[in-house]
Amino acid sequence: MKTYNTTKKSRVITANTIVKKDNYSSIEIVNLGEVEILIDDNIPLLPNDAYSWMNDANVTIDQDTSIRFKDEAGTKKCILQTFYNSEK
Repeated sequence: MKTYNTTKKSRVITANTIVKKDNYSSIEIVNLGEVEILIDDNIPLLPNDAYSWMNDANVTIDQDTSIRFKDEAGTKKCILQTFYNSEK
């Protein structure tokens, strides 16, 4: 059985953005603001809710992920975490 090390990167997002693919295998987005978020323009994420896309350790996400705040009014803030796995 293979074993993997996992590294996590976190950042705060306060404006519309595109997360470029860079060999992460999982992504988690937590909406801490007052505004609904659309992920990839089709997955709604309400305030105080979370979204995650988890793959097996040896599978990476092979597309960019867009984060778009639906309204201009209200606090726009989410935490983005990406997880990178490397074989031990």
